[in-house]
Amino acid sequence: MHRRRFTQVLAGTLASVASRPETFAPLSIREPGPRNVTAPTRLRDVNTTNIVDAVTLACGSMSRLFDGDHDNRPYSVVRLRPAAQLVIGNFSDAQVPGRHLHALLLAEKNMHIVIDESAIEKHTRIAFGSFSGILALPLNRVGVDGKLDLFRPVDLAHALNGLYSLVAFRQSTRAQEIAEACIAACLDLWDPEKGWKLDVIESRGIRYNDPFPEAPFIAGIAMALGPLSRYERLTKSPNAGRLVGRLRDRLLDGFFAASGEYDPTRLGSHVHNIVYTLASLAQHATLAADDEVKARVHRFYDVGLKQMSNEIGWAMEFAGPRPSPGFPPQSMFPDKGELGNTAKILETALELGRWGGAQYYDDAERIIRGHVLPSQFRDMSFMQDPPNPDAADDHHNVRERIRGAWGYSAPYGLMPYGSGPGGSFMLTTADVVGAVVSALAEASAHASTFAKNAHHINLWFDGDTPELAIKSPYTSMMLQLTIKKSGPVYLRKPRWLRDSHLAASVEANASDRPGYARLQQPASGRTTLAITPPRRQLELRCRERSIRAIARGDEIFAMQNLGSDWTFFETVT
Repeated sequence: MHRRRFTQVLAGTLASVASRPETFAPLSIREPGPRNVTAPTRLRDVNTTNIVDAVTLACGSMSRLFDGDHDNRPYSVVRLRPAAQLVIGNFSDAQVPGRHLHALLLAEKNMHIVIDESAIEKHTRIAFGSFSGILALPLNRVGVDGKLDLFRPVDLAHALNGLYSLVAFRQSTRAQEIAEACIAACLDLWDPEKGWKLDVIESRGIRYNDPFPEAPFIAGIAMALGPLSRYERLTKSPNAGRLVGRLRDRLLDGFFAASGEYDPTRLGSHVHNIVYTLASLAQHATLAADDEVKARVHRFYDVGLKQMSNEIGWAMEFAGPRPSPGFPPQSMFPDKGELGNTAKILETALELGRWGGAQYYDDAERIIRGHVLPSQFRDMSFMQDPPNPDAADDHHNVRERIRGAWGYSAPYGLMPYGSGPGGSFMLTTADVVGAVVSALAEASAHASTFAKNAHHINLWFDGDTPELAIKSPYTSMMLQLTIKKSGPVYLRKPRWLRDSHLAASVEANASDRPGYARLQQPASGRTTLAITPPRRQLELRCRERSIRAIARGDEIFAMQNLGSDWTFFETVT
């Protein structure tokens, strides 16, 4: 199914809601005191502590989302409720394989997750096949049996990311050949000022489509800066370097302004395109040691991002005055987020932390514990498998195949507040799980590092590396460190940590690493700090409302939910 057509059907089905303002009247009222709300159902299996378990489960899901009735093409849209179904969409060829290849291979490299090699082979075959047109551009088809002739620039970043991953982690010469041909085609067919040469593209029998026409650059080739920067660093490709330079300069020329303000007339309203491009800028800045780009990323993260996300990384699907054409009004489901957006915000926070900002690692941990991990599909009781008398693959074992993925959750649960004539509505897209796994695999590499003969604990998750083993106070009620390689330990201080929580032997404020405490290695190689994350209250902005939550450190355990079903946490009353 065409992704836009899918949302158009939804918009038509629910349109009558928009004409009934009383349905959403509570959204514009800020209550001065607590509100008594009882959630009908709370999910039984909610993870807030274990990144490895979440990624392992998600890799299993990505390895099961192939249509055995149609050449093992990957599904791209999943209807969850009211009737479950796996759907081939118009981004199953050029986008989903790249998303999943990068996620699977990065999880294998950074986290040593055992992945299904047959899934890599299937995704690789479809990814290579998407470049089989007369021009070296990634192509899609409309419908299950449509012609492979649809070029959408929004797919370029994902296709190139998949090719980069095959070159980097599988040493694929074929992937490198295709990547070089694609980059050459982009240099020939795209101009920073004029855009794509549509006459040339369409003269070759290729249909051109911008799903987000209000911002064709940001919703297109701009997103590819990160994958291209990684590819250029790996291969030293001159053409990749040229295209990276053009994209970098164009992005700084008015799109991500020095003020950091969000300008919907330049960046569009589809949040995923914006935060994907922001993360790409951050990754480029790291690889190129580009201080000017770092400053722009810093500023937009600190200023513009606040207009589309909140403290736990929940991010709306659309910002700006209205959604892109063909998408339903956001007033229908105002709390609907997108975990793919959260993933890109997380990746940006990790890069900012890498550049020396301890507070951004603080953001990253709160995002992971407070929203990313809890939002995973684990307890599947919220959906039912459909009848399948014809043994069709798209109806087969849908619940188990999607278990481990992510979707479009609210801050408080899987089912965002809102309802249309047909009741609540839930779907996800297969690209989201790839985005989240890629971000969590990056986070695992940042959690603790060993550099210049010193340990740096950036994220307080359990972990075990050749240099250091960590048991966090979220799982053991105290912080336990086993130091396997000699050197001082720099421990990031979360915002909730007070100097009085630290032992007298700890330098509470490391003079050479702001935001960190410094521990000298004990003679035994082991040390324990009696730290208990404190209970604290949070006010989370969600569009025009605020949602109350209660956390233990950065781990949320209760939240207001407006009576919505399938919640992650206890109900705040």
